[in-house]
Amino acid sequence: MYRRLVRTAVVTLAALGLATAGAVAPASADSTGGSGGPRSNRLDVPFTSSGYTSSYHLFAAGLDWSRPVGLLVYTDGSGGLGLDEPNSDFLLDADGSKGLVAVARKHNMLLLTPEAPGPDCDDSDNCWYDVAHAPGKARWSSDLVARVKAQYDIDLDRVVIGGYSSGAQWTTRFFLPAHGEAHSVDLAIAIAYGGGPVGTPRFSSRYKASTVVSFDTGTADEDGYSAKPWGARGGYSWYTRAGFITDATWPAREDHYRWGQFAGIVDREITQHLGRGSRPSAAPARPIPAEDGSSTRDIVDGGIGGTGNVYHLADTFSGSARYVFQYGNTGGRSYVGDWDGDGRDSIAYRAGKTFYIRDSASAGAPTQAIDYGRAGDAVYVGDWDGDGVDTFAVRRGKTYHVKNSVQGGDADHVVHYGRNQDTILVGDWDGDGRDTLAVRREKIYHLKNAIRGGDADHVVTYGRPDDDVYVGDWDGDNRDSLTVRRERTYYVKNAIRGGDADVVLKYGRDEDTTLVGDWNGDGKDTLGIRR
Repeated sequence: MYRRLVRTAVVTLAALGLATAGAVAPASADSTGGSGGPRSNRLDVPFTSSGYTSSYHLFAAGLDWSRPVGLLVYTDGSGGLGLDEPNSDFLLDADGSKGLVAVARKHNMLLLTPEAPGPDCDDSDNCWYDVAHAPGKARWSSDLVARVKAQYDIDLDRVVIGGYSSGAQWTTRFFLPAHGEAHSVDLAIAIAYGGGPVGTPRFSSRYKASTVVSFDTGTADEDGYSAKPWGARGGYSWYTRAGFITDATWPAREDHYRWGQFAGIVDREITQHLGRGSRPSAAPARPIPAEDGSSTRDIVDGGIGGTGNVYHLADTFSGSARYVFQYGNTGGRSYVGDWDGDGRDSIAYRAGKTFYIRDSASAGAPTQAIDYGRAGDAVYVGDWDGDGVDTFAVRRGKTYHVKNSVQGGDADHVVHYGRNQDTILVGDWDGDGRDTLAVRREKIYHLKNAIRGGDADHVVTYGRPDDDVYVGDWDGDNRDSLTVRRERTYYVKNAIRGGDADVVLKYGRDEDTTLVGDWNGDGKDTLGIRR
């Protein structure tokens, strides 16, 4: 990853008279080299700089200082409820396990939560968005971050900023444009707002190509979801056009008040973009080409046909979508899989033999693009080797070319099963963590518990010969089973056996195209639709 110069922060501190005894210049371009800061939690610590005075909380206890320690800077919304009540599960849950303090500790990150200096705005304190004072407040917070980086040895490959509401505006409108590159910010997270920059920022091309800006705003958040320059969709558009790596989640019917959700969102974004050794890529994947879907329109396989590029995904069998986003073109086929092993399924769009994979169920550019098979091949998705990552298998007649990694090249395993004209389903039928094949012949299903030829291990009758049938782990027991769709009614079965459905629900419209996945990582598959 491209790394910025980091000595500037310590030099600036010395000029401000803020450097503490023992603070030294960074030993390398990978960390700040700071020292002397207490490894404990501190609340309401006062700080004055750049003509402004306020306070902050800092959480340094419980970190493993023998390993690199990152930095998470989070700003709360107007009123500062999460800062005023640090033990509430609204935000911090400082003494518990459900809040932002626990998330920072999980990722071995120092957590800094500044409270906005005055003056107040709209009769609320902790206001970051008043244009007259917001740039000065951003300078104050930049000085505070510089002080913390001089007191602690911070890993510059894991610097994250974020905020909610007013704090989201601080994140994308004021701090990131003016101070993000100087502080080596790797990931910025804006929740319920987060517009484009105020003024004309100057970012280097290398910084933009290595920095993620992420947005999470509900579709029912009337002002925050706006496409205006100050709204989340406006901010997403600006940063995308500017060349940043962008990520957007627009939860359906979610309004502005996101009590208790902040920690989970931050955890998700850090895990996705900085977790398990991953880093934002300075060489983005090939973009999805503009095409009408003709290269895959006539294919019958394990993908999702239909038309439209808007996906409506539900987390439960409630009949309502939780996530709504656009991806790919309105024509062509899409595929569902957990491409990075994080427990959450997302979409891959296919054009010809190229699969444009996105590692989160959200709008944005592809995470990676790979070529596999031939342009007209039937393709199925499964975790064939039980490593937690879904990969592709190409079908040609009754021969299956199975790949155990998300990349091109030769197949890892070739197997013959069933007949050329058989309809094929994929699932983990016995709960061993490995997906295998099932042959459907009208309403009879021949299930195989290993990727090999031979007789079926289990034969079951379910539904009617002309039913649309989907596969998923509907109850979280680690075994996939069947669901029958008739128009917009779904008959869900939680075990591989005949008989009445265990759950019956209506979802979407008669003409919708259905997809199945575990969108939130809870171990249960639910429905989605493509329009």
